[in-house]
Amino acid sequence: MKNAKLILKETGLLALKSPKYWTIIYHVLKAYFGQSKQVEVFLSSYLFSRHIDDVLDLDRKIDEDPEVYVREILEAMEGRGTGPEIVKLYRFAIVHLTEMARESDNPQESFKRMIEKGMLLDYHRAKARQILTTPELNQYFKDSFEPVFDLLLMIAGSEQRAKDVPEAALASGMIYSVRDIRRDLEVGIINIPSEVLSSSSLHGSNQFDKQDVLGIHIWQTGSRARLKRGKGFCLSGERI
Repeated sequence: MKNAKLILKETGLLALKSPKYWTIIYHVLKAYFGQSKQVEVFLSSYLFSRHIDDVLDLDRKIDEDPEVYVREILEAMEGRGTGPEIVKLYRFAIVHLTEMARESDNPQESFKRMIEKGMLLDYHRAKARQILTTPELNQYFKDSFEPVFDLLLMIAGSEQRAKDVPEAALASGMIYSVRDIRRDLEVGIINIPSEVLSSSSLHGSNQFDKQDVLGIHIWQTGSRARLKRGKGFCLSGERI
């Protein structure tokens, strides 16, 4: 259990963040201390990624600019500098993920894609209150979640990869968008397609009127209903 102290520190901070993580942390740590190599690789990968996401979401306080901090991590991932302490979890995970990977896999690129095209994009979108079209949002969901599924499937020893289940990334993006819609809008992350917003006066501003709220509520309710029925769909409501 190489990084046990760092893993315990990160899981402790995650537990303080929200009670919703408590049950997951309990079961994962139970398996971790049961000497499971797969669980240790999973936990290292997850906590490394979670740490970066929390820094860029401003949920984790650091002493420097969040983007500069994450760029230092990305440089350390490529062997340029040591980077922050959290990089230790990445270095441990990448060694074992490389062993678990198939010839066509590239776990390092999976991490980079998730960070650069998912987390950092979110950070910039929030600052600019950027609105995306349906195709752009679908691509953002793919960039955010396909690397996650690829890494998980490598750890699980599966022959499948994200491209074999394309619906998974899009469905994950939609689920999180529906679940976190209010919080996301408050911080400037707009995961509602421009096509939907074009019928309201919202257009990425901080101002909501009754028609805006009604339109968003209808979109959110419809999305939840489709997910509950298990229907496959893109953000536009089309089948996938």
